[in-house]
Amino acid sequence: MRIFARFLYALFAVGIFLMAFQFSIYQMREQYYEDIFGESLVDEDSDLPEFYYFYASFPDYHKSDPVIEIDQDGYQVRAYEIARIIEEEDEFLIEEYLFFIVYHEDVEQLSDVETIRLKNENLGDYFDVNLIRYQDLDILSSVNAESSMFLVNKEDIELVNNYDQLQLNDINNNSIVESALSLDDSDFTIKSKLLTFYDEHNEFPTHETIHLLGDTSIQPKEQVVTTNNYLVDEYIYIMGIIMGTYFLILIFSTYFIFFKKRKEKRKPYE
Repeated sequence: MRIFARFLYALFAVGIFLMAFQFSIYQMREQYYEDIFGESLVDEDSDLPEFYYFYASFPDYHKSDPVIEIDQDGYQVRAYEIARIIEEEDEFLIEEYLFFIVYHEDVEQLSDVETIRLKNENLGDYFDVNLIRYQDLDILSSVNAESSMFLVNKEDIELVNNYDQLQLNDINNNSIVESALSLDDSDFTIKSKLLTFYDEHNEFPTHETIHLLGDTSIQPKEQVVTTNNYLVDEYIYIMGIIMGTYFLILIFSTYFIFFKKRKEKRKPYE
């Protein structure tokens, strides 16, 4: 029975550890956003490209200029080209994606937006992009329901359908906003540039060699402003405080639950 109780205590301690770790990362991210962007996600005083702090966090290469840029009725819709390099043994594959963002200064206007629909005059030709709220912030981002990725694979979009309209739809597919759209295969340029670079240098560009790519708007994965997967060194002290508090509580609770009681029981025999 005593061994079982200790086993449960160990499981409980591990569970609290994971919760404290995740909470510390959340607090680091929240403090970062507050310090850098304050009340607005589109801080006009920031010298970063528009919404850069979101799409810069995705692997491996991206462009600072959006492929889709629509401003209508207060809604800001952006789509950014992302290129991922998949390496398998001595081979590699470059996959092309889009990352969608929908923003509105009035957060209430975002509550009814469920999907982005790309379509043309043929009612049967359309592609829907699911949207979710990004990390509890007042902004919507694309999500792949099957893979839970924020990125939308270019191959899934089927650009041969020549989509010329973009809609923001509610949960019943009723249009909230509709705008003209221009999107075709020529808008995707990162892959061809990466292949050319690899042929010339036998490697892919890094932050130090990205200028050799010939397009300064393309940024490699090393140039990261913020991300939900890696810690921001400047805010590591927050994790230190939270995890330090956890370990102090763990040490004291372990002592009083197991060791202090054992010592008291042995006291009459001393």
